[in-house]
Amino acid sequence: MQQSGYGTYLRVQTETSSPAQLIVLLYDALLANLQRAEASLAAGSNEDAHGTLVRSQEIILELLTSLDPSAGEMAKQLAAIYEYAHHQLVRANLEKDGAFAAEVRELMRPIRDSFALIGESDMAAARNRGAAVRGV
Repeated sequence: MQQSGYGTYLRVQTETSSPAQLIVLLYDALLANLQRAEASLAAGSNEDAHGTLVRSQEIILELLTSLDPSAGEMAKQLAAIYEYAHHQLVRANLEKDGAFAAEVRELMRPIRDSFALIGESDMAAARNRGAAVRGV
């Protein structure tokens, strides 16, 4: 089966990304799904909202299971945030209320941005290591 250009791009992106960059990709998908869910709920399209909310819940669970509990307090705090976000998304789906999805979106955006900074730092460090190896 031949992959589409976009499918190939996604595969290469995930294969060449650092762990922090992969987390950012999950957050980006989460935020996009939440935005679609909010719009669907506002338009009264509950079936579309259901699908995007379920996908958002799955992403939150993926983020939760990717945590390393031995990483200390930060991992515990993120776990609590992810559990709360999951609960709010279930409420959004049950009550068909976009306000819960909007709350999760606003809660997740700064965390996503923090991981993006970590990913950028990882890339800069890798470039510096490469330059040092090449003698630049």
